[in-house]
Amino acid sequence: MELSTSTLKGLEAAASSTLSDQSYAHLIAAVYQCALGLADQSIVEGIKGDHVILKESLAALLSLLLEAIKCDSDCDTISGLLEDHKMSPDRIQLFTKAYKEHKAKLRDNQGRVCTSLPHVVDVNWRLDYHVKNNHLERVNKPIYLIDFKCSTAGGGGAQFACTQEQLQDLVSKLRDATKNLERCCDDN
Repeated sequence: MELSTSTLKGLEAAASSTLSDQSYAHLIAAVYQCALGLADQSIVEGIKGDHVILKESLAALLSLLLEAIKCDSDCDTISGLLEDHKMSPDRIQLFTKAYKEHKAKLRDNQGRVCTSLPHVVDVNWRLDYHVKNNHLERVNKPIYLIDFKCSTAGGGGAQFACTQEQLQDLVSKLRDATKNLERCCDDN
């Protein structure tokens, strides 16, 4: 997990004794409400303590939570990170217990929020033979009609027509892209 220095500083503020255990428990509830989209702007107002520390701690804990969900981290990883930043075992347990309870909901929620490019799931093609057109008496050329089906909400895709040479060029470029991708994956 990659966390910014301001997030790490906020975790240390959440671990400090200036924040009472009761306020920390309310803060953890607020973090999970924010992450699930159930909170409004004034979520910190009801918690007792220094509002600067509360907001800094809320932002840090929320960043940690969202990064942990994104990386699909386990509780041991989160516990280790919180221990490294001087968090007490009781506070770590409170955070990880809530993490276990809400992890499935948060992953589903994050899946709905994230955007991704559509994936090609099927290709349909047809060969047409053009004998003539409006401008010439005889053309006598094969034309390939390609239809890519994509995994989008609207079931969209792409359709185009090309000659045999253009289709061969497309296939060779896709093979090159596949080889480059495999080479990059092998290097990592």
